[in-house]
Amino acid sequence: MTTDMPVTFLDSLQAVAEPWGLNCWLTICKPSFNRRFQKNRYLLRSLHQEVRGFLSNSYRRIDSRPVVEAFVTAVQEKGALPYEGYVTDTKIAIQAIMPDVYEPVPGEVVAYELSLENSDFGNGALSVRAHLLRIWCTNLAVTQEEMRQVHLGSVRTSP
Repeated sequence: MTTDMPVTFLDSLQAVAEPWGLNCWLTICKPSFNRRFQKNRYLLRSLHQEVRGFLSNSYRRIDSRPVVEAFVTAVQEKGALPYEGYVTDTKIAIQAIMPDVYEPVPGEVVAYELSLENSDFGNGALSVRAHLLRIWCTNLAVTQEEMRQVHLGSVRTSP
């Protein structure tokens, strides 16, 4: 959405606890929203009546549940151990570390780490990565990104 109003002004109106702040914000922004919505179609992703994603209608949801299950099963079969992770309202990430360590150069010990990230709400692409963890310091050296799937599919039409 574009408007000639300064963003800080619009943000301050939105933050006002009184009803007049929201009404003023809506009065200013509604014409811009209406123009944009008439041209394009959008997908709202919500959970329990809370909107968590405002996406183009070409967004293709990749359900995190089977992806996480497949990732966890695969890393367990390889003997990897859970290392770190997080779940937010819109994103999930898991990291696992292989238990074997290597010393490719004397004094520098490394281990392999695998990570998965995905968002069912448009807050990032599906990404599976392999990292090389340098144990003598806390830096991560990313060797390569194995697989990345952007959430775009064919444009959906209404029934």
